[in-house]
Amino acid sequence: MALAFLLRNQEVVFGDFFEQFPTKNSSSLAHEILKFCLDENIEQVFPSTLNELDALAEARVLFEEFGVELMISKHHKEENFQLSDAQADSFNSLSSELLALGYPNQKLAIGKADFSGNILAIEDEIKNFHQVWTRLNSVSFIQLGKLFNQQEFEALSIFKIEDHIQQNYVLVQNQEFLFFKPLPQDLIHQLKKLTEWKELNGFYELNYTSNHILRFKNIAF
Repeated sequence: MALAFLLRNQEVVFGDFFEQFPTKNSSSLAHEILKFCLDENIEQVFPSTLNELDALAEARVLFEEFGVELMISKHHKEENFQLSDAQADSFNSLSSELLALGYPNQKLAIGKADFSGNILAIEDEIKNFHQVWTRLNSVSFIQLGKLFNQQEFEALSIFKIEDHIQQNYVLVQNQEFLFFKPLPQDLIHQLKKLTEWKELNGFYELNYTSNHILRFKNIAF
């Protein structure tokens, strides 16, 4: 896992590997995680699901009293950001926005507005869904209709992209950044400028294309 690689000089414990680790739907999730930390001498906690993130954020003071550091931003509900070029709240508006942004001459991508899931490039040479067995990272315009022309349309963000979408993992700790793989200096500068006022702390996924940041989100989303 990317987090284990970034923390390779430290001992990393994955709670899911332990039977006594609480389920994500536990009514006392934060207290059970705290007990697990004390039993296993855990000093830092990185939430990996949204349930854990929300529950632990509310119990920050309690964990501090027991000397366990939560790797969560102080304003965790506002830390994620995506630099989209348009938003769509229906399939009709999605089609209109794609055309307005220059489709099919302009390369575009879409992602859910609530930050969940991946960012998908729109590539009309894609003719089938064989990629779903590994990771679906692109769809054709025709496939968009089959996927999203539904009554319960979930809001989407639309991005202009220069080339293929790249992904990186970022560990932010005490205003220091560690990257899973090398990142161009101008992108690092952009990222630090965008995040410095949010007092970030934790483990994040970064999506970018060429020298343009698309989305930066907590790994728990």
